[in-house]
Amino acid sequence: MALCNNCGKKIPDEATYCPYCGASVQSVTGMPIDQSQVMGPQSIRPSIVTYVTILFFIFGIFSLFSLDVFSLIIGGLELVAGYGLWTLKKWSRSLGIVLAAYGVFSAIVTLILVAYYPSDIPTGSSLEIYLFSAAIQLVIYAFILWLLFRPNLKAAFMR
Repeated sequence: MALCNNCGKKIPDEATYCPYCGASVQSVTGMPIDQSQVMGPQSIRPSIVTYVTILFFIFGIFSLFSLDVFSLIIGGLELVAGYGLWTLKKWSRSLGIVLAAYGVFSAIVTLILVAYYPSDIPTGSSLEIYLFSAAIQLVIYAFILWLLFRPNLKAAFMR
């Protein structure tokens, strides 16, 4: 079986288009692409991986400024996931999915608790700021989760 030059997945030798991403499997001259001359999917970091890595590094650094132990642990794990994603370690995508799912869950719980118990917000803090920050967290972590399931990102971590 040949490998798709675009997404890196295995495709039948007789295929003219990749069944996964739709890319043409033939070169400009019409001759099949010599797979021995094509770089493997692990050797190229898609730009989508760079975006997710940067987001994990940002969240990890901000979490390290927290004073509670659990946030420090999550921040450390986000930095580890960012490093693993940057170096295309297979385990880092799974860790990123778990951390992003936790981020979505945490944001939803925060939105619910702040909406139902606004009196529990510390003195001097604004209800709007809590709601806004939880909503931003929800959007960003949902976006990260969506990116981690994109076919070209998954292909970068297949070995």
